[in-house]
Amino acid sequence: MAQWVITAENHESEIHRFQTVKKFEGTREEAQAQLRAIAESGHVNGAPYSPKRRMVFRYGGEDAYYVRFYGKLSRTRIVLRLAELVYDTDWADKGELTQ
Repeated sequence: MAQWVITAENHESEIHRFQTVKKFEGTREEAQAQLRAIAESGHVNGAPYSPKRRMVFRYGGEDAYYVRFYGKLSRTRIVLRLAELVYDTDWADKGELTQ
């Protein structure tokens, strides 16, 4: 089973913040479903606690979303991305490379 991470990039300020939202194992379809659920729920560090409005845009494919949060006084923009683990040095150390 593949290993996945969902990352979030906050583009609200001059400081570009990057975080890992979730790590898990599953199929590509399961991973895409989890990414979409996080994008639609808005439960990401740096997002407003109770925004007045949230807009979710999907980039081509199902592996990234752009989310706009509108609060009373501010707007926050976050990009959520899905990434599959394709290489780990531990695999070479353990003789697990299959490619």
